[in-house]
Amino acid sequence: MAYGNTLHDIALVAKETVVRDTGKIAYIGYSLTEAGKRYGRPATVLSLQYSVDNNISMFQILGSILTGGDSRSPYNRMRILRELKERGQLREVDLVEIIGSNNSIIQKHLIALAKIGFVTFDSIGAKQKGKFTYQWIPGKSPDNVETIGRQVTLTKRVADYLAQHNKEIECHTLSKVLEYKYPEHISKILSGLVKQGCVGRTSSWKAGEIKSIAKILDKGRKWHDESYLPSVEILSDHSLDKYQEKVQTFEESEQFSGYIGRGIELYRSVSPNINSKSSQERKEEIKLLISNNHGLTTREIAERLRVSRPLVTYYTSQLPEIRQGKEGSEVRYFIDDNI
Repeated sequence: MAYGNTLHDIALVAKETVVRDTGKIAYIGYSLTEAGKRYGRPATVLSLQYSVDNNISMFQILGSILTGGDSRSPYNRMRILRELKERGQLREVDLVEIIGSNNSIIQKHLIALAKIGFVTFDSIGAKQKGKFTYQWIPGKSPDNVETIGRQVTLTKRVADYLAQHNKEIECHTLSKVLEYKYPEHISKILSGLVKQGCVGRTSSWKAGEIKSIAKILDKGRKWHDESYLPSVEILSDHSLDKYQEKVQTFEESEQFSGYIGRGIELYRSVSPNINSKSSQERKEEIKLLISNNHGLTTREIAERLRVSRPLVTYYTSQLPEIRQGKEGSEVRYFIDDNI
């Protein structure tokens, strides 16, 4: 219902509440407005196609819509990616000024975008991993390295790699290169090599300063060009016609239903709130379901709401307007019209 209300607030869907003679809500329905058909539907279809083709949910990219106004995560993240695409490398303080938000919010968005590989973000304040880079000191021999923390093989692998590759590298990148899944072990080896004088450590940050650098990556550019820009063109009416035929062809294809199912799976796998509802919301759901489908069993209610049967039993016991009735060996639930 929250998603329907959000789309209603921006005039992409119309909302209708049907009320029974008793004054109880029978159901709430939504339908596309003309604006929803013209702008919302093609933008949504193209976003769905991008998500499935790239195996990433828009929720991962844009975040939650729970906050209101211009401070909503999707709006802020789109602006961050757009600014980085247009301006290149920016500091966190630059984005704070451009977007008009505070440091903690901008930092939160940058960290989230960095996790999905859309940007690089390095900041002392953000406590990001890999602030330091390491490089082998010319003239030193990896054969003279002493074993660190009883990690004989790992010490040799790290030393040999650094000695053979004359470049700076940070511990998480080195962990991936060596296909070693514990970067904290790599970090200890690197620190030990620094103490032995075989490796030098550098940092782009000056002592006592709070600095940060954000930069868009190829995945972020791809989303900007293939998803964000087409949506802007559709919503601004500039190039709507060129997308209409593409969207219609895709909707009529045999693949479309599969894309919808896969899109839902992607969202369900990453959304923290899709199955999270308050006890009052669950009770209202159960009441509404039973009022529209008299005589449901606990199993039927649980399957339709995708919750456990004990949870249904718990909530129905707290609803005086719901009564039990036995049909054969089954217990079914009804709305008691006398209450």
